[in-house]
Amino acid sequence: MSDYPDFTISAVLKGIYDEKPKALAVDLAGNIIAMLKAEYNNLPINLEADVHGNLSINLNAQGLSEIIQRNKYGTPIIDISNKNMPDGTNEVFSVSGKGYVYGCIFRTSDSDVNVGDTIWVYIDDQKVVGDTWSSLHLYNMYDLPGFAVCLKQYDTITPNLCAYLINGFSFESKFQVKYTNVIGVNDVLVGCRTVYALISGG
Repeated sequence: MSDYPDFTISAVLKGIYDEKPKALAVDLAGNIIAMLKAEYNNLPINLEADVHGNLSINLNAQGLSEIIQRNKYGTPIIDISNKNMPDGTNEVFSVSGKGYVYGCIFRTSDSDVNVGDTIWVYIDDQKVVGDTWSSLHLYNMYDLPGFAVCLKQYDTITPNLCAYLINGFSFESKFQVKYTNVIGVNDVLVGCRTVYALISGG
């Protein structure tokens, strides 16, 4: 063992044949050649490999409570929506299907904006965000991991208000952004930039 590191352990693998231990043979490359068997209906059956020696496993047949697979998302799509929000709550952006939102930014520089205006985000018709500009500022919601939405800029003089989704979100049927113009005397121009992808075939 002089050609190997000190921590290398030399061992002999043995199997039982006819109630006696037998050393497992290897080929010239040191590979163990073995025949694997499994039990089916109390009978042993051979496990067959492909031409590369790989064994296939049917996970659906293993009795697992849940199998999580990575979705095959399509090419990322960038949507830039700029809309005048009249009185009340109205939609700024919406996408239907099954997919993933990588990021979403909301902003406004409209002189008629009110800090009591509300940003809403719905996933599969379930509200996940419903915050006013002033509440995000009041609670110092700037770049805080773990929160759905955070402030990027809060300038009420210019004005220049900007918030964004800090984490990505998956959706099964719909992703939707709404905005409430709380005063409603004049429209408020709101911009929304969303990067998302739909699952292939979703």
